[in-house]
Amino acid sequence: MLQKQWEALINTPLHVNPSIEHEFILDADASVDGVGEVLFHSQRGNECVFVYFSRMFSCAEINYCVMQLEVAGCPAGEQALQALPVWQVI
Repeated sequence: MLQKQWEALINTPLHVNPSIEHEFILDADASVDGVGEVLFHSQRGNECVFVYFSRMFSCAEINYCVMQLEVAGCPAGEQALQALPVWQVI
């Protein structure tokens, strides 16, 4: 089983170019300490990840409920994505 996982890691393409022909998905997941976000879409039946983003919550944000924590991370993730030149509208 470990051999299959190793082969998947070394044989699977780690980087693919984004395509505007596919729907982009921004997935956020929060914990007590911080939030992580992933921007991806499906190509050829595989989920292709383009950008990872994570940050720790402030002292005030730690008191939010779980749903508020996940929503709190979205604006910062969007700002980080907009800072990348590839996402700017031409």
